[in-house]
Amino acid sequence: MPKTTQGQYRVTVQGIPGTWNKSGGQMERSHENDFDGGSQVYDILMGLPTYSNLTLTRTKKTEDEAWLRQWRKRSPVRRANITVQELDENGDRVGKPQSWPDCPLVGLNEPDSEGGSSSAATLTLVFGTTGPAV
Repeated sequence: MPKTTQGQYRVTVQGIPGTWNKSGGQMERSHENDFDGGSQVYDILMGLPTYSNLTLTRTKKTEDEAWLRQWRKRSPVRRANITVQELDENGDRVGKPQSWPDCPLVGLNEPDSEGGSSSAATLTLVFGTTGPAV
């Protein structure tokens, strides 16, 4: 069975053309060790899961300016469904995509500028999430 590379995922954002690189979305649960009166063995008490923000990046394209004008506005809060589709080594879809529904935009970082630089101009979107759809 072939192993998967980071390049074998297609990430899309509803309402924005193109694909993205993704980081974040890790699940974490608060927990506590509960000892009963002198016991050497403890129970682990679990809280509800929380998820880190999804950070999406890509090189900015000239055509991004059309949707960016709307997404820069303070109001209304922009929300989007984010989809992550696993691909095989030939670029064909594998299984069902993972969906991160109704994620609010919590950060938009536009590219830095530096005269004379040929470095890629990176656009970053940060979305809050309550986790992937089950």
